[in-house]
Amino acid sequence: MKKIIALVLALCMVLGLCACGGNAGGNAGGSTKPQEDSVAGFYQLVAFQDEEGYYEMKSEDMSHINPDELSYIILKNDNTAILYMEYEEFQMTYNGSSFLDDEGGAIDYKFKDGQLVVYFEDDLTFYYEKTDREGPSEGEQKGGEAFSEDAIDSFSGDWHGWCEVNYGSGIYEEDEGSTFEIIARFVFDEDGNCQPFLAIPTEDPADNFQDLTVSYDSYGEYMYFYGEMFGTEIDEGNFADLGGVLFGNLTLEEGDDFASISICMRRIGDTWDADIDSPYMPEEVQSYYEGMDLIDIAELYGVDLDLIPEE
Repeated sequence: MKKIIALVLALCMVLGLCACGGNAGGNAGGSTKPQEDSVAGFYQLVAFQDEEGYYEMKSEDMSHINPDELSYIILKNDNTAILYMEYEEFQMTYNGSSFLDDEGGAIDYKFKDGQLVVYFEDDLTFYYEKTDREGPSEGEQKGGEAFSEDAIDSFSGDWHGWCEVNYGSGIYEEDEGSTFEIIARFVFDEDGNCQPFLAIPTEDPADNFQDLTVSYDSYGEYMYFYGEMFGTEIDEGNFADLGGVLFGNLTLEEGDDFASISICMRRIGDTWDADIDSPYMPEEVQSYYEGMDLIDIAELYGVDLDLIPEE
């Protein structure tokens, strides 16, 4: 269950930033209505609420996003359910008030104003509506391996950032809550193909990013990256450019070993903003690297400079 919450938190961070405060501060009110005789069906994500406010997926700021690629719920007549959350399907049962997993974990829900309202945490609520569809929509594919000109402008260049492990299990359990640095360089050819470089400060080079590939896909504003980190396959990694800041999520998974990591990066030399950037790079770290370029930082990390693509 903690893994589901970690994915929900990571998803809400990016969605909340995409919304840019568009309709924050609202509230999903109304009185509870009797639920249908049969609740079985496909439920599409229509809104979410966090401590900052209430956001609708149909708002202008998020109209480019296919909600089915983020989260949906399928309720079946045998009281089993599928909760889909960011490329992961979780098999659950439901009993009229809670979704239950095999380990006894519970997520509360109720039907309100024709919506399925799911309470992941005290200040974190997702709203779903039943549709006539039996499964998710693939949506419009806005990209592929090649990046658009706007995306190239957004992602190209040298970046320095801060990471936080939101949740860890197995070999990553003791890392939960820890923070560390990251650097990146994204170089594009004339066809819009990207040559990526990502690195963190590690004692063992084998723990760093390996066999990285990236694509520009689906939403039209996201970079997805794949490969290995800490010797574990990257289950899902993505960056979104939101006003000159790259916000990212990274999940590592192999068997019982799982880590959910949040990333925030700014172009090297840019000023960090504590009101926007999260996770926020500490002031003392910013001061230490002042005036350094990506090569300087990579040398301090002990990175093989031959791995860094030329600008």
